[in-house]
Amino acid sequence: GTILSGYMDFYNQSLYPGVLPEPVTLIEPDVTKHSEPVLLTCQQSLNAVGYQLLVGSDPYRVMDYTLISDTPAPPTVGITQSELPEGARYWTIKVRDQWGSTIYADPIPLLFLTCTGYELIWQKELSGTEFEYSFRMKVKNQSLYDVENITMEVASTPANITALNSKVFYYSVPAGEEVLSQDTFVVRIDQSSAVDINDIIWQITDEQEVFPPSDLNKTDSIDFYDLNVFERCWLGVAAPEQGLVAYLMLNDVAG
Repeated sequence: GTILSGYMDFYNQSLYPGVLPEPVTLIEPDVTKHSEPVLLTCQQSLNAVGYQLLVGSDPYRVMDYTLISDTPAPPTVGITQSELPEGARYWTIKVRDQWGSTIYADPIPLLFLTCTGYELIWQKELSGTEFEYSFRMKVKNQSLYDVENITMEVASTPANITALNSKVFYYSVPAGEEVLSQDTFVVRIDQSSAVDINDIIWQITDEQEVFPPSDLNKTDSIDFYDLNVFERCWLGVAAPEQGLVAYLMLNDVAG
């Protein structure tokens, strides 16, 4: 083939027989009323004969990740936090072809978010059986880390529920806490048959950041500021403002 031909030829297929797996596309876990297990999986990869689910602590060091499962198809079994190694914060899937060529997706944060309920904001009757409702959604962060800047979108609904405004945003969801969405979503419900709004399935659609619980200033590391706050709390002294910490650090450097 050529650069413009749209296909590739093998240089020497008898000596270099790899068929190159298709790039991996991860599927964000569903967010529902059920907390665990969480399914960490991906789309089918062309030419792949093996799928390895990997978890680790550093998105840039996949070579250090722990192998959770190795299957001939994308994973179909959910996983709980108790099955994860300590410190696991990211996950990815690495695929291989029959000759051992591999490729993996960029790791994404490992989150355990649960929909714990809805707060009704307003409702409007359209007909005898059809209504529109506006809700805020409450989620609980079952992860071991705070998460920020989360956007969720309706992935699927029962047949008699139509999502009109299908996204909600969370500025911050601390580890172990429940938080209501910053904004609302709107659904139209046909109540001529039984309906349960808890059957709506959500997915995270925008990037998120995770921070260790001890990372008070959200720098993705435990630094001088965090240690200074812990020291002052231990001594019973009020925690400093970050500007004061910077001033102290400069004085230390200056001698």
